[in-house]
Amino acid sequence: NADVSANAAISTSKISGAVTSIAGNGLGSVALLNTISNANLTPGNYDNITGLGQLTALNVNGTITLNGNTTIGSLSSPLIMELTDTAASFNVTVNAKNLYVGGSVGIGRTDTGTYRLLVAASSPVMQLLVSDNATGIAPALVYTRDTASAPQNGIGVQSLFQAKTTFGTGAIKNVAAIDGMFAWLGDAGNPNVEQGVLIFETGTGGTISEKMRLDQNGNLGLGTSAPSTKLEVAGTVSASALVINGPITHKVATITNAASPYTAGNETIIIADATSGAIAISLPAAASVPNRIYHIKKADSSANSVTIDPNGSESLDGALTKIISVQYNSVSIVSDGSNWWVF
Repeated sequence: NADVSANAAISTSKISGAVTSIAGNGLGSVALLNTISNANLTPGNYDNITGLGQLTALNVNGTITLNGNTTIGSLSSPLIMELTDTAASFNVTVNAKNLYVGGSVGIGRTDTGTYRLLVAASSPVMQLLVSDNATGIAPALVYTRDTASAPQNGIGVQSLFQAKTTFGTGAIKNVAAIDGMFAWLGDAGNPNVEQGVLIFETGTGGTISEKMRLDQNGNLGLGTSAPSTKLEVAGTVSASALVINGPITHKVATITNAASPYTAGNETIIIADATSGAIAISLPAAASVPNRIYHIKKADSSANSVTIDPNGSESLDGALTKIISVQYNSVSIVSDGSNWWVF
C-alpha cells in the first residue's frame, strides 16, 4: 500500500498493491497507474490528472476540486467512481467548461443498467434552472434525435412514464408517454420541410397507445390521428356548458333506396330520396347513444315511404316504427337512453 504525494510521477513498476491515497494540492501528474486495483482521493486540488483510465475503482471521501484537463476512466476499461459522503462537508467541484463521461452515471443509485443517467431520490428528484436576464422562453430540456441518414417519416423521441406494480418490487410497467415525432403529413415525402407533431399515449396493463395528437397545423385530435379541424373528436363529448361563437356545421347523410336498410351513425341530418324505392332507416340502440338527435327528411315526391325503425323492442313515441310518406315532411327524434322520442 503506497501513498502518492504531490507532483509525483509514478510508474506501475514502482507500485506494489493498491494505491491507498493520492494526495492533492497542486498535483501535476500521476502517470501510468493503469493497472492499480483501486485508489482513494484525499481532499485537495487536482490539476491535469492523467493515467487513471484503467482503475477498477476510485473512491472519493471529502471535498475535492478537479482542475484543467482531468481524465478519469476510459471506454476500454470502464471506471467505477464512487463519491462517499462520509465527511461533515462534502463537495465535488469540476472547474472545467465541459465534463465528459464515457459510461453511465448513477446519482443516488448504482444500478444504471442500460441507462446513461440514472437519478434516484425522494421527491423532488431534479430541478432544471435557467438563470439569465433575458426575456422570452429559454430551453431547459432539449430532446434531439440524431439520425445517421435523412429523417424518416414517423421518427422521433419519447418521454416515457413508468411505475412498479408493487412498491420496491414487481414489474415495471409503462403507464403513459409523450412523443415528439417528425412527420411529412401535408408535404408528404419531403424530408426538407420540418413538420412536428405531439402524441399523447396512455393505457392499462403496461400497454399504451395514442389517445391524443396535436399536429403541425395546430389541429388537435382526440381518438383520431388525422385531425382536419382545430378540434376533432372521434367519440362522444360531454360539457356542462358550451359557448359557440360562430356557425355550427352538422354532418349530413343523403341516402337512396340503394342504401336501404340504412343504419344511422354519427350524422345529425339524414335526407332520404325514395324515388327509386322505399327506404328503411335503422336506429342504433338508444342505450348506446343517449341524448343523440337525428333530423330525418323525405326529399322526393314519390309514393314510396321512409320508415324509421328503432333497435329491437325499443319504441319511437311508443310505436315500433315511424313512417314519413309526404314529400318534405320531416321528424326530429332524440334518445333518452332507453327509447326514442319525436319532438
